[in-house]
Amino acid sequence: KQAHRSFFFLEVVKHKGHALLCASWAIKGDREVVFEAVKQDWGALQHASTELKLDRDFAFAAIEQAWISIKYLAASLRDDRKIVLEAVKLNGKALRYASSRLREDREVVLQSILQKGTNLEYAGGILKKDRKIVLAAIKQNDRALQYSEFRGDFEVVLEAVKKHGRALEFASPELKSNREIVLRAVKTHGRILYFSSIELRDDNEIVLRAVKQESEALQYASKRLKNDSEIALEAVKQNGDVLRYASPELRDGGLKKLIHTLLEAQRGLLEVMLAASLVR
Repeated sequence: KQAHRSFFFLEVVKHKGHALLCASWAIKGDREVVFEAVKQDWGALQHASTELKLDRDFAFAAIEQAWISIKYLAASLRDDRKIVLEAVKLNGKALRYASSRLREDREVVLQSILQKGTNLEYAGGILKKDRKIVLAAIKQNDRALQYSEFRGDFEVVLEAVKKHGRALEFASPELKSNREIVLRAVKTHGRILYFSSIELRDDNEIVLRAVKQESEALQYASKRLKNDSEIALEAVKQNGDVLRYASPELRDGGLKKLIHTLLEAQRGLLEVMLAASLVR
């Protein structure tokens, strides 16, 4: 009778893993049935018997089938270094489900962050203060900065904004006011100007570099620089729609004439290039 029930559930879970929820305790401890359920839906493991969740061999098999199975293993197995390393090798995000002890393990954490730097979020507090760990994470993904304890560290933040300017969002207020950091940030992400200090949004070189990289950055410039014809024209050359961010004086006055002159010059250049190509 038990064998018949096991066979029945074996067929059912092949199509709907969560059906394991309705099985008897004996069937929830049946390795074959539970494994098939996990193959169909990894979340079915939560309905397995306590004995199976404590079974080390079954844990390796389940993780190999679906790394996220680690989420429903017994706490003792989530503190098993070999099991956690195996899961993390398959997907670095498995670090999230490791024990607090293993989230402080350098090898385990490195294995995770080298796949995806933002997995630093799941590292233990001590390793979030480890410069080498944090720099390794940032090298992989600049957004890892937000999970570190180095948001006010010049060297670390500079490394992050070199990777991508968007990391400026996660820098400390002091470094959002640092000219070198902000110049580097807007080089790859103009609109990150929004996160810089009020003083630096009034810096001609920074704002000009920002709008050259991304015309929409004009909206975050200071009132004075929105009235600067060189900066506004640089933005409008890329995208005419950003004219709405320029000062009313430029929108209604000289900039329109300047844009018209620029368009005429570009049109003339295109005609020359076309004529030259026809001659060839």
